Formats: sequence, structure tokens, C-alpha cells
Amino acid sequence: MGPEDRLDGVELRGLVRRVPGGRTVLDRLDLDLPAGAVTAVVGRNGSGKSTLARVVAGVDRPDAGTVRRPVPRAFLLAERAPALPRCSAAVLTDALGRALRGSTVAGDGASARHRLHEALAALGSTHGPDAALTRLSKGTLQKAHLAVAYALAARVTVLDEPETGLDPAAATAAGELLLALADSGCTVVVTGHRPPGAAHRSLLLEQGRPVQPDPVRDHERVYLVDVAPPGRAAAVLGHLGLAPGPGPGPGPGAMLAAGQEQARVRVPAAALRQTLRAALDAGLDVTRVVPETEADR
Repeated sequence: MGPEDRLDGVELRGLVRRVPGGRTVLDRLDLDLPAGAVTAVVGRNGSGKSTLARVVAGVDRPDAGTVRRPVPRAFLLAERAPALPRCSAAVLTDALGRALRGSTVAGDGASARHRLHEALAALGSTHGPDAALTRLSKGTLQKAHLAVAYALAARVTVLDEPETGLDPAAATAAGELLLALADSGCTVVVTGHRPPGAAHRSLLLEQGRPVQPDPVRDHERVYLVDVAPPGRAAAVLGHLGLAPGPGPGPGPGAMLAAGQEQARVRVPAAALRQTLRAALDAGLDVTRVVPETEADR
């Protein structure tokens, strides 16, 4: 898909949102959320992340300001999405697909169902698309909802803390699915307490306003990735320029340590996606992906 075919993103101007009682949760926000990218909105509890997610998706209306979307309807995965009775991932995909008609890039219903199967397999779900949602554990239910989000491929896809309840491998796979949605031209917005590994850009929110400048610029961010088993990790990732063996090596991209259980690798943001894909394709177990902090250095 060329730049001229990219979908428009979401534009917020002068956005204000208050809760009952008059407290301002979002305070005169001006934001551009581009298509073809995963934007992470991070912040502490009470910073306005969930409120922003609901406004971007059109579930809540702002008290002031404007929201411009390329399509009338968006998909929102709430932080605590319910397990609807007499519903499965397949039923949910069909129902939401009809509701989002004209607002997705998934194609027809058959295409969406194929994508649903693909996503459940990628997330490592032990239940198929027809399993009753009310019978799923918290983590498996989250996998089902994430698979539905991928299957629908809404042009505006908003996920509020989507890694809740996921094991590290499933969280990594979920990130790959979100990147694939962005690659198809969708505007993907993800909230959380810290930037996920799968994000093209991040926005730090404090008291309803973005903090500028971002304390860590996206293109300079470095991630710590733990993979197992350590011997195979060195062999698999060596061709990506990740130095085998212990020690800091030549800066970002070096293997920091290789213990008996796992290896730890420093990966610059630009190489993170390629690194995770190579590890997963080779059958390695990715157990942890976190941004490096000064304390880690």
C-alpha cells in the first residue's frame, strides 16, 4: 500500500471531557493519530487514558472540541470487556462486522472468519472461535477479544490496556497482530502504563494533557528482550547483529547475558519487530519485552 492509498487518521482538536461532578479529565487536547501506525497512549491511573480511548472510538462525546475520523464507526476493546452470554468469538465477529460495515479493511465475512482463526492460533489460544466466551478464563477471554479485533480490522481500532491478563508470549503475538493492522492502513491506538514493544510512536498523558517533549523519543528507545533457550537464541539472533555471549557488546543490539534459563538482548526500537518475528518464527520463547530505563544500564 503506497502513501497515496493510506487512510486518513483521527484528528482531535481542543478536546475537553469532564466526568460527573465537573472534574476535567481531558483538557484541551490537540492530537493527530495517524493511519498506518500503532500509537501508544501511556500514563498512570487517572491520567485520562481510558477516557481518551472512549472518545477516540466515539463511545463518549467530548464536552468541547472536535473529533474527526475517516469512518463513522470504530472498534473499541475496553479494559474489562465482558464475556457476553450465548456468544463466541465467531458470533461476535459476525455481529460486529455487520455493525462496522464500511468501516473496516477486512473484506467480507469469510475473510474476517479466516482472520479470526489466524489470530487465535497466533495468540496460542487453546479454544476455537466457537467456544462460549462465558466459559473462558480471563487470559483466554482477552485472547478471544484481541482475535476479534484483528479479524474485523476496523479502520479505527482502539484497545484499552489490551495486554491485561496475557502471558509474555501472547502479549508479543498481540503486538504483531496490531502491527499487521497498522500495515493494512488502520489507525491503531493502544493504552497502557508503559509503551508496548509493538508501537510506532508513544504519547505520555498526565492529568489529561500530553507531556511534551516525550522523555524518550521513539526512534531512540531501546528494549530489553528475554528469550529462551539461550543457546539457540544466540544462533537465531546472531544474523541480526545481536552479539552472542555475555557483556554489553557494541551498544544497542547486543546480548547482555546468557544464563542457564534465558538470554537477555538489547534491541533498538527500529529492529524490535524484526527481532521478535525472527525469534517467534524459530520457535524461541519470548518471555519479556520492556523498555530499557537508566536503572538497567
